[in-house]
Amino acid sequence: MNNLEKPVYVSADGLKKLQAELEELRTAKRTEVAERIHAAMEFGDFTENSELEQAKNDQAFLEGRIMTLEQMIKNAQIIDENEKHERRRKRGRSATSRRSGALFRATARARR
Repeated sequence: MNNLEKPVYVSADGLKKLQAELEELRTAKRTEVAERIHAAMEFGDFTENSELEQAKNDQAFLEGRIMTLEQMIKNAQIIDENEKHERRRKRGRSATSRRSGALFRATARARR
């Protein structure tokens, strides 16, 4: 499974934010960058036109972000924020973790 197919776990509110950002980029930001490119092209000399180069770089970044958001929304998996996830270890299971470079091992015990 490559990164383009991995599920993106997000809350319903988070998905709405991603969709709103995507819509903003597709409409207002694309138009803004296109206008900047057009204005920079009116200066003429394309070989040493830093405004044109910056506008094209911004356009490339914008299109990349749009593609990323589209993929994230496509692969979105809604998580329930209200559902409590059981994170306790079952009795007899052990866990290993690293803290400050030291290795710790713990075994879950029954509650008293």
